[in-house]
Amino acid sequence: MAGFRGAIFDMDGTLVESMPEWRKQNIAFAKRHHVEVPEEMRGCEMDTSAHRAAKLYAQLYPQLGMTPEEIDAEYERELLPIYCSTVEQKKGILPFLEMLKENHVRMCVATATSSDIARQCLEHLGIAQYMEFIISGKDFGFSKAKPIFFPKIAQMLGVEKGDCAVFEDALYAIQSAYKAGMRVFAVEDWCARNSRDEIAKMAVAVRKDFDGLLPVVRAMFAADHVCSMRR
Repeated sequence: MAGFRGAIFDMDGTLVESMPEWRKQNIAFAKRHHVEVPEEMRGCEMDTSAHRAAKLYAQLYPQLGMTPEEIDAEYERELLPIYCSTVEQKKGILPFLEMLKENHVRMCVATATSSDIARQCLEHLGIAQYMEFIISGKDFGFSKAKPIFFPKIAQMLGVEKGDCAVFEDALYAIQSAYKAGMRVFAVEDWCARNSRDEIAKMAVAVRKDFDGLLPVVRAMFAADHVCSMRR
């Protein structure tokens, strides 16, 4: 399998180890606002997505006067200092990005988190310098769940979708990229542990970190180099 000219990276759970922090907010929000954790979430707060939690809080506690979008924004505000202090990068990411750079791959980040907050996090970790742009689904007005999302990002990157790889951890985003006909490399994350078998059916490779993905992707570019030498 040949290499690729473009790479689209998710942030949370893929580039950085932030998903548990998002899930902790499901409990922290209830404490801040003096409400009960919704029964539908109780006992599985760490398995409930922030998006679903925000919908439940808005629906069950209208007295808060908050929309799901406003609750999501509060999660992000609470997480900003954590993003810029204790959140760590996925193991092996910087050598991996260096390898892509050496192979002239154009790179960007497409995240569900606000682009401003994502940029601050990725600048803090030394990752932003490799990216041509950092964009959020909020900037588009539609989510990664729509198959048009990733081809649109590839177009912005100046790369054909068939020549652009997607690096993700979440099942719904992997399904979307796969349906769009793009190659997906999956980075394992604890929050997506129950989806591993389904993810493995669609991904070119599934590895726990970028130390694991490095030899896989490097071999693809090495094969390209050998082919060009033989021409």
